[in-house]
Amino acid sequence: LVVGDWGRNGTQNQQEVANQMNRTALKANAQFVISTGDNFYESGVQSINDSQWETSFEKVYSGIGLQKDWLVALGNHDYQGNPKAQIDYSNKSPRWKMPSRYFTVVKAIDEMTSIRLVFIDSNPFVKEYLQNPRAYSDIANQDTKKQLVWLDSVLTNAKEKWKIVIGHHPIYSAGFGHGNQDELISQIKPILEKNHVQMYFCGHSHSSQYLKRSDSSVDYVV
Repeated sequence: LVVGDWGRNGTQNQQEVANQMNRTALKANAQFVISTGDNFYESGVQSINDSQWETSFEKVYSGIGLQKDWLVALGNHDYQGNPKAQIDYSNKSPRWKMPSRYFTVVKAIDEMTSIRLVFIDSNPFVKEYLQNPRAYSDIANQDTKKQLVWLDSVLTNAKEKWKIVIGHHPIYSAGFGHGNQDELISQIKPILEKNHVQMYFCGHSHSSQYLKRSDSSVDYVV
């Protein structure tokens, strides 16, 4: 399952969506959940003991079908709190998996086929946030060049048949409020295409989109 832009203390249909996610997970035997970021509104969490862990995550996604690994990316609202607390919560929760701000995981599809999931931290690439560092935690300290080298290296050396990259911000989007992200078009898209990535998953636009463009080999899912 893939979900994004969700942490609202169960309000704004979060609980209703969570209930349906549970039913679908049980029916489809879903093995894990991907989050594309903006995990807690409006301003992330402050620590691993923040009350929102209970009110926006543990008590909302309580169905038995959702007691699987949650592989989680960071969003811009998460940067307005303490993003490191979300990394540290991985040591407290058996299902919350965010070992670092960007990371990769391999999952088996069957005995012969695996998929490589690559989670990026798209936030430090966005100029708007870098120009307002007081509002976005330690975003100015993040090394985007290092992350780009890492992304290219992981994808270049990946032996899996399927490669999917997950970030918070769209590369392309027809969504209201948040459209194409020029910084990702110029810096992330070439790496995805060079390495024959099949899909890029993101959130941020608060809409559901499937984009197949004539100028890109990647399928974009918002």
